Formats: sequence, structure tokens, C-alpha cells
Amino acid sequence: MDLADDISYGVHDLEDAIHLGFITKADWDDKAKKCLETVSKKWVEESKLEGIENKLFGEPAERKDAIGQLVYIFITNCELEEISPDFTNEMLKYNVCHKNNSDAKNFLKCLKNLVSEKVIKSPTVRTLEYRGLQIVMELFEAFIANPERLLPEKIKKLIDENKVSPQRVITDYIAGMTDEFATKMYERLFVPREGTVFQKI
Repeated sequence: MDLADDISYGVHDLEDAIHLGFITKADWDDKAKKCLETVSKKWVEESKLEGIENKLFGEPAERKDAIGQLVYIFITNCELEEISPDFTNEMLKYNVCHKNNSDAKNFLKCLKNLVSEKVIKSPTVRTLEYRGLQIVMELFEAFIANPERLLPEKIKKLIDENKVSPQRVITDYIAGMTDEFATKMYERLFVPREGTVFQKI
């Protein structure tokens, strides 16, 4: 799961970042292309990575093709690693990984770093994260202060029937909200605007 998450983060987040303009060809040349120069030339040739940036920053169909190629490369470079000889079950005994200092591992790390630097650490994304944090905190404070008035009946029932702490139930309730639902709930509670009680969230 960890490796699948790494591949997804390194490749599909890269695709989104290019599409949205967070990562430019100049960024690629500055980071990823330089990284490719440090790995085995044979691996680059076998993986057909030479010039892949032309597809990544080309037409959408070409970008999809390049992303599929990257996912394929990282999956086919996986290996089984024995993590504990004590386990008799093969599913527990081995882990799927990229070998330490392998070309695949180093290049994937480079892509993840590029996404982190240009997307995750960008002011645009950080302001959205900050807004999301404020929404979650203020919803929690409102629900914990007024559970009887603000929580849906089925959520109040969970507290009453299961004798679970209100904090736990409210935390789970907020965690299960989509971004859109949480935003609408926040607006209904805290943003003055026109509307009626009959408008659904």
C-alpha cells in the first residue's frame, strides 16, 4: 500500500500539477531531467524515458500516455523483499518495494520532491489547507457546544445509544464529510447571506 501510494502521489499528482500549471517544462528540466542524468543510462533507455517531457507537456492525450508509461515503469520495477522470516504466510512474510538506491526508487523520489516543492508547499495550496483547517476546527467547536441543536438525529443517536464520547462521534462525523458538504455546512452556520431554512446542504 505504501508503494502504491508513493507511485500515485509521484505520478498522478504530477499529472494534475502539470495540467493546472503548477509545474512547467522549465521546472521539469531543472529538477526531473537533471535527476534522470544521475541514474543509469541503460535504465533510462530501457524505460524509454528519454524525451518523455515532450509528451508530459504536450497534448492531453500524449500526457495521459506518458503518465501511463511512468506508472508502468514504477510497477514493473517493484521487487519482493522478505521482511520477516518468522511469518509463515507469504502475504505477511514479504513486502513489495523498490530496492534501495535503485534507479526507479531515486527517480520516483525526485518526482515526489518536485510535486512537494511546486504544489504542496506553494502559497496557493497552503492557503486552501489553512482554510480547510479553519472550517474543520470551527465546525467541531460549534457541534461540541450545541450538539442537541446542530447535529443530525442519527449522529445524536450514536452518542446516546453507544455511550461514545461526543468528541469521538463529532470527529468521525466531520471526517466523513466531503469538502463540498463541509463548506456548505460552514457557510450555513457562519456566513450571513440570503436563503431559507428549506435550502438543502
